[in-house]
Amino acid sequence: LNTNINLEEEETTQGVDVEQEIIKTYKDCISSKISNREFKILGDLQETIGKELLKKAIILAVMKNGKNLGYIQAVIEDWNKKGFTTLEQVNTYLLEWLNMNKKAKENRTKQIKKKAENKSYEKKESLFNDFEQREYDFDDLEKRLLGWESD
Repeated sequence: LNTNINLEEEETTQGVDVEQEIIKTYKDCISSKISNREFKILGDLQETIGKELLKKAIILAVMKNGKNLGYIQAVIEDWNKKGFTTLEQVNTYLLEWLNMNKKAKENRTKQIKKKAENKSYEKKESLFNDFEQREYDFDDLEKRLLGWESD
């Protein structure tokens, strides 16, 4: 039983229609073969959010190295929770998110440089170095541990 189908021009399975553009994007980005289950899920997602948002979710999943349907569904679920219904809303959010992360990265870099410039940071001494090292006669210790020495 072959569970994978190579769908051609009119791609439908069990009454589910998926736009050719979505199928092409999915095949190019995620998997060259689409199972019946994947096809049904893609159809449901397309019906729920539309082809433009679904295509954007597929592309975003690839960019984030989440090349599976579960990741795509999680992205869409996140967008739904945030109330995004248009591609413009998603693009605005992604741009804001990118700028926010860029600023956070710059702040972390500044903090690291500041710590490196702080002289007391470099000269921190361990509090565990204020004892004298014990000295052992390892040959004698070995003989005693192995029972070779008779006292």
